[in-house]
Amino acid sequence: MDYKIISRLLAKPYLEIGATLFLCVLLFIPSDEFKEVDVPLADKGAHFLAFGGITFLWFQYIKKRNLTFLILMGFGVFTEIVQSFLPHNFNRSGDIKDLIADFIGIILGLLVTVLFNRFVIKP
Repeated sequence: MDYKIISRLLAKPYLEIGATLFLCVLLFIPSDEFKEVDVPLADKGAHFLAFGGITFLWFQYIKKRNLTFLILMGFGVFTEIVQSFLPHNFNRSGDIKDLIADFIGIILGLLVTVLFNRFVIKP
């Protein structure tokens, strides 16, 4: 597979911006829009996967681990603050556990990205 095409696609911020905006929609719409899932920590897993995924995308564009980490941690804090101010009927609230899940997702997203770039993109 020609991974240079993927690298060129990720070199522009369009996919990253789109994924981030989509994540904002998911984080800020009323939670009753989602089907209730009876899986322990499903919400935390969703935060973990979402932030890991956008970390992968943004690192391909930014190309600096520390800057990517700081920007996405700031974004995670921002989303939790916004959720704490949403109307009560949205069933959303700022949660430190969500922020921890975001943080873990960002760290593992960076690790996966570094390994992907080292072993897949630049063999």
